[in-house]
Amino acid sequence: DCSGLTMYVYKKATGLTLPHYSVNQLYYGKAVSTKKLVKGDLLFFGSKSAPSHVGIYVGGGKFVHAATPSQGVIKQSLSYYFWPSTAKRLI
Repeated sequence: DCSGLTMYVYKKATGLTLPHYSVNQLYYGKAVSTKKLVKGDLLFFGSKSAPSHVGIYVGGGKFVHAATPSQGVIKQSLSYYFWPSTAKRLI
């Protein structure tokens, strides 16, 4: 699932332990503008206070996320129709 992916990646890359739920991950890091993203920012989708999805910005207008069970982990472009409601910078 999406929060499991971000939890795994952050633990392996930085040693930071995140909780396994997108809403709980929202409480970590510093809020940043979705227009000023840098590699590694967590992107939250859906409600700003209770997001239903999370991914990791990888630069170039793209992010990595666990899309669906059938798609698995994919890299996808941000778009007008799929734009994060909020972002957090942890590193």
